[in-house]
Amino acid sequence: LEMNPESDRQLVKMEEKRGDVGVFGIVLGLPTPVEKPEVVAGQGGSVSLSCLYNTSSSNHYLYWYRQEGNNRPQFILSRFKIGEGKNADKEKYSSTLNHEVKSVPLRIQKLHVTDSAVYYCALQPTVTGNSKSV
Repeated sequence: LEMNPESDRQLVKMEEKRGDVGVFGIVLGLPTPVEKPEVVAGQGGSVSLSCLYNTSSSNHYLYWYRQEGNNRPQFILSRFKIGEGKNADKEKYSSTLNHEVKSVPLRIQKLHVTDSAVYYCALQPTVTGNSKSV
């Protein structure tokens, strides 16, 4: 885990495993304790990945992405303080932005082995520097 001194972002790793299903999440944001760093869920079940953030912006723009292996991250959904945002698969993924507690958890339903990936929560601007694999 490496901090960029010019950035106030920190990587937080969350891991969920059971049987053949493994879901990994990395949250990009200010150093914030993870509410549930480990959640157990089986195939066919559902799971919620927490994402807490801190910003002085009056309009929050938050995004969730998933990355399989060395492939590029794929957009899952976006949430804004004003408006709903976009969702790649409404039956699979859902999220509600709570700007009062600064939280935007990702709910993944109907878990399958193909859901094994790294999940990223990003606060706009979605720019990273000096990133490393965790």
